[in-house]
Parts: sequence; C-alpha cells; structure tokens
Amino acid sequence: MAATIVPAGTRYVWLDNDKLKLRGLLSKPIDCFAVLGDATRLPFSDASADWTLMVEVSHHLPAEAFDDCLDEAARVTRNRFIFVDAVRGIRLRSKLLWQLDLGRFPRTEDDLLVALGQRFEFETIKRFRVNHDHLLCVCVPRLNGGGSVGD
Repeated sequence: MAATIVPAGTRYVWLDNDKLKLRGLLSKPIDCFAVLGDATRLPFSDASADWTLMVEVSHHLPAEAFDDCLDEAARVTRNRFIFVDAVRGIRLRSKLLWQLDLGRFPRTEDDLLVALGQRFEFETIKRFRVNHDHLLCVCVPRLNGGGSVGD
C-alpha cells in the first residue's frame, strides 16, 4: 500500500539490523541498496532522503527506541515520511493475534498519532484492516517544532 504513494522511479535503500533479512532481500530481483544498520542511529546525512518509510516496525520497538527512530526519520527526511503499522485495539481477533506476534510493543492509534505529531505534520491519515487494524500516515517533517519542510 505504501508503495503506491511513493513516486514512480524511486530508488529504495532498505535498512535492517538483521543480516539474514538483508541477504534474503538481495537474493530477490529488487533494485535497491541494502544497508545493515540501526534505525535509532541512521547512517545518513540530515535531509538526505526525499521519502522515508517505516513499515510494520514500531510494534517491535520499546518506547525509547521508537522515539529515537522517529527522531532519526524526521532528521533524514527531506519531503515525506510514510508510517504504516498495526495498532493495538479492542477487537478480539487482534488481541489474540498480538499474543502470537513477535512484536511485543503494540501501541494504540492515539499513542502513535501523538508520537508522530511531535515530529511531523500530517498530510494524510488512513486506516485499513488486515487481521489487525492498521494506520497509514503520510507526514511532512517539522522544522524546529515550527513550520514544515516544503517540496
């Protein structure tokens, strides 16, 4: 779903802290750079990425790491940040699935929106359901807590 938002012809840089996942990515016919790294300390310059995506990651991160990751995303993003993740909700099916999920830090939609809103201005917020309820946000980084970065 996020791929339909990113401009055509985008060159992807895939960052992961798992060598096995990166090896699997590189074995596929996908045109991208693979970077072994930590999302809480991105190895990129300020405003070096036109678009930054965080897809199905936040529920794997404890609070401090999640905050650091969002800070880093805001630092490196020049134009837009896309956030997609499942949210902790009240549906029985979702509650049962969270018991099986490897991610131990599901957050409510409100918690996610507050954390994102501290660093970004919302351009689009969408909700969809795939087993869990999900949140998709397209955001613009804030500058010094003030205005937003333009195109």
